Amino acid sequence: MHRGRRLAASVALVALVATGCSSTKARPTDRAAPPSTAPTSSPSTAPAIADHVTWADCGDGFQCGSLLVPLDYSGTTPGTIPLALIRLPAADPAHRIGSLVINPGGPGASGIEFARQARTYMGKGLRDRFDIVGFDPRGVGASQAVKCVDGARMDALLALDFAPGNDAERAALADGVKQFDQACQRTSGAILPFVSTRAAARDMDRIRVALGDQKLTYLGESYGSLLGATYANEFPTHIRALALDGAVDPTVSATEMNRLQSEGFEQQLHTVLDDCAAHPSCPFVTGTDPIGAVHQLLARIDAAPLPATRAPGNRQLGHTLALIGLVQGFYSTRLWPNLEAGLALAQRGDGSGLMVLADLYTGRHEDGTYDNTFAAFNAVNCLDQPNPTDPAVYESDARAIEQVAPTVGRITEYLSLPCAFWPVPPQGAAGPLSAPGAPPLLVVGTTHDPATPFVWAQGLARQLGAVLLSRDGNGHTAYSSGNRCIDAAVEMYLIALAPPAAGTRC
Repeated sequence: MHRGRRLAASVALVALVATGCSSTKARPTDRAAPPSTAPTSSPSTAPAIADHVTWADCGDGFQCGSLLVPLDYSGTTPGTIPLALIRLPAADPAHRIGSLVINPGGPGASGIEFARQARTYMGKGLRDRFDIVGFDPRGVGASQAVKCVDGARMDALLALDFAPGNDAERAALADGVKQFDQACQRTSGAILPFVSTRAAARDMDRIRVALGDQKLTYLGESYGSLLGATYANEFPTHIRALALDGAVDPTVSATEMNRLQSEGFEQQLHTVLDDCAAHPSCPFVTGTDPIGAVHQLLARIDAAPLPATRAPGNRQLGHTLALIGLVQGFYSTRLWPNLEAGLALAQRGDGSGLMVLADLYTGRHEDGTYDNTFAAFNAVNCLDQPNPTDPAVYESDARAIEQVAPTVGRITEYLSLPCAFWPVPPQGAAGPLSAPGAPPLLVVGTTHDPATPFVWAQGLARQLGAVLLSRDGNGHTAYSSGNRCIDAAVEMYLIALAPPAAGTRC
């Protein structure tokens, strides 16, 4: 399961109602990247490493550009790799502070798409005083993207059961995942060894220099917090301000991460069901056993996929996509009504609502293509730290996780299975990060964040010596979630370099 991908406030909520479901696109509209950043099948061999960005208008007040950075910072493998960037220039140039670099998480989520949402996601004070700068990290989106399979083969992969219940399903899943990994190697093998979080953090320092900023100002969401913390570990004296929201604890192993995240999702499911029971308008019929109603529905889908005729592609909702749709609904309280309506539709034999939510998570577009989130997610995670290589370990771990997360534990564990067969060995390992010599840093955590548990924010804040700002609530990440206390504190820190008092809770 993903470390978490920030669902930005302006993403259109899927229009689910008790009697139907629209096929409204549930992801931001993709924008064309500058021609110079178009992905290629192998790294650029151009020798020049850029130290500036040439910007060009790319619509709606945004400017786009690209930056060439070293493919291999060790210098062993020659070549460069292009990064795609976008910026929204400061609205008050007379009082401009500099650039605010942002990342939405994943790993694999597009910073280009994220920045396109700046007018609805970022506070006016930030947009007035900073150029809002997004970039697609190496291996992602409009930068040289990791590519593995086409849309049809991605559909086929997700039609397999990533929560396998018997030997036949486990064998089929292992075979499908092996084929996916082999396709990644064939298509993107030249860049797979070079897409680690550490390399992306070193890219960010190149971006800082190219933007003309003496110090980096950064807001990272979800996995973006790990990217920012890695930058702080590498370049502590190059920081102006660093805000890390929905924090990931780098000391947590891959297996423990799956367990803790599963617990968070399971707890959020119970919270959503409690919310449903408290509102007579909730369309999902739970009776006296809400969690039993969910399990009964999932077992029904596992036995026989549901038609999803109102969702793009006229596909069938199988067990994997039903579980992914369920989990997607936990990422934002704004999606809870949509999740409840999707579950109600599924009860009536229509999988469209859960399918639209699953498509939002997997990055599937209405035309049947996918963004490269799934590919990039595996490429980065499998490289960053060791994962089990024996499929039998995933089954034993899944059984253990099911003890604390019976609904979502199995799929959370098995979505990591690509790392068992990944063609490139891991380069990193779980371990603490530190930032000696850095200015005051800010870590933000939400007490009932299902994707990045609050304990991770506590751990990261301790390691970095950062101020911990807490939001009491549900959903993934805190900034721009509707909590004015959080928004004001984050913006005051980024603009005036005034962090909130230690222990501040909103």
